[in-house]
Amino acid sequence: MLTDDVLITTGNGTLIQGKENLKTYISKASGPKMYWVRTPIEIEVNNKLGLAWETGTWKGYSESGEKSVTGGKYSAHWSKIEGVWKIKSQLFVTLE
Repeated sequence: MLTDDVLITTGNGTLIQGKENLKTYISKASGPKMYWVRTPIEIEVNNKLGLAWETGTWKGYSESGEKSVTGGKYSAHWSKIEGVWKIKSQLFVTLE
């Protein structure tokens, strides 16, 4: 779902480039394991260019929790690569 060279800005402003660096960042995270839920509010697609824009809200939950412990807004840039939609970049901003 991500390009190999994906560019991610985390909710606290940390900039991560590449899937491998993202895996390392996640593996070094302290605290309880988390899961994330994105809720798109708007998606705009340009099939001719193979590009899409998605924006919405996100929530973070501890692995055993049902109530969110953090959240905010996000935007994502999607690119259609060899017929498959993948996230090229995404920005998260923590607001909760």
